[in-house]
Amino acid sequence: MNKITSNSSDSKILTEENPKISLEHIEEENSTNVENRVLAILNSWIFDINNRNNIKKYYSENVNYYSWGIVSKSRLMTDKNSFYSMWDSFLITIENPEVRKISENIYNITYEKKASCSNNKTGKKYETKVKSILGLKRDGSNWLISEEIDELIYYKK
Repeated sequence: MNKITSNSSDSKILTEENPKISLEHIEEENSTNVENRVLAILNSWIFDINNRNNIKKYYSENVNYYSWGIVSKSRLMTDKNSFYSMWDSFLITIENPEVRKISENIYNITYEKKASCSNNKTGKKYETKVKSILGLKRDGSNWLISEEIDELIYYKK
């Protein structure tokens, strides 16, 4: 039996036998579920990038993309594929993700992103750390990336 503790002053245990759950509690629980879901999407997206899996499935048809403004998914993917094809190896890691609810259908995740890339043929290396924002928008039952920007560059070498 699932038990949920109430936020009321008497701290009753809510069960199937005592199903009095406030609307505020349900909204809080749903918001937490959505936050966990969008964080899982962020982690899955980073995993797929690092493993050179197809990331097209994560994006809306139009995305606010870095300094380019609103671009189509196909233009975004052309840019991503061009960047990733330059490197024999790359690793992207994230730290300190913070989820912010903009509306019922839009959440932003702010996080620090480190990228480390190298090209074995040319000896070229690239490292950066940025503060990034990923916007996710509900599309039916899916959450898709509608915004991808770097808010602050800590270093780029």
